[in-house]
Amino acid sequence: MWPDITRCYCIDDLRITAKRSLPKPIFDYLDGGAEDEITMRRNREVFRDYEFSPRVLRNVAQIDLSTQALGVASSMPLICAPTGMSRMFHYLGEVAVARAAHAAGIPYSLSTVSSTALEDIAQLTPGPKFFQLYVMKDRSIAHDLIERCKSAGYQGLYLTADLASLGNRERDLRNGFGRPLEIKIKTGLGALLAPLWLYRLATQPAMRLATLARYLPHDGDAVKNSEFVNEQLDPSLDWDDAIAFREQWGGPFIIKGIQCVEDARKAVEIGASAIVISNHGGRQ
Repeated sequence: MWPDITRCYCIDDLRITAKRSLPKPIFDYLDGGAEDEITMRRNREVFRDYEFSPRVLRNVAQIDLSTQALGVASSMPLICAPTGMSRMFHYLGEVAVARAAHAAGIPYSLSTVSSTALEDIAQLTPGPKFFQLYVMKDRSIAHDLIERCKSAGYQGLYLTADLASLGNRERDLRNGFGRPLEIKIKTGLGALLAPLWLYRLATQPAMRLATLARYLPHDGDAVKNSEFVNEQLDPSLDWDDAIAFREQWGGPFIIKGIQCVEDARKAVEIGASAIVISNHGGRQ
């Protein structure tokens, strides 16, 4: 059986459980960041500088955290962020996360590099959904993805602005990511210590870049296409492109990856509905 996460009482408990349940290369992909992982560590440490100053003797018998986010109702001021290739970590992948987000009453966000196709997520799971767009050198892919999202009923579109090229993720490089034979061998050896993960992998459909599969060789095979996708990331993406994507989408448009005041103001100027202040989790 899968680990009992009801016995996990904090994020550190979940991290330890994941480390015990996954092959090392898969856990490192999930857990790691770029270079020496300084930015990733600081992302966590900065919250230690803040404390709550509670007021007392207030009637808190009825608490309502519900709000509206970009015209979408949410039970609390949160949106479930996108994570690529979720089926690497659990066999239900994006479907399970989208269902959990709906159960919690918050919107779900799907990554371009998802292991479940955007149309399947729309059909298999209830609740509002946003899509995180990666822009490739072949711009026709991005334009087609936008049309597919519109047809599938997605409510919002993120433009990923902090991915001009893939970050230098040293853990992944040591584990053989980008080298299909090496990563298969190392993951296979690690899977001996994660038999349930291995069983699920062997009895489920092959791991694919499902949303991108129609644009890729090898039917979107995740291992065979990892380098191809990395090479397709477009460093020429600029504000004019953002305007074009916003106009094509025609709905709530979010720019993800803003890290300075000047860019936040520029996002407002070009008509973005919202921004995500993000350094890609320290992975870039």
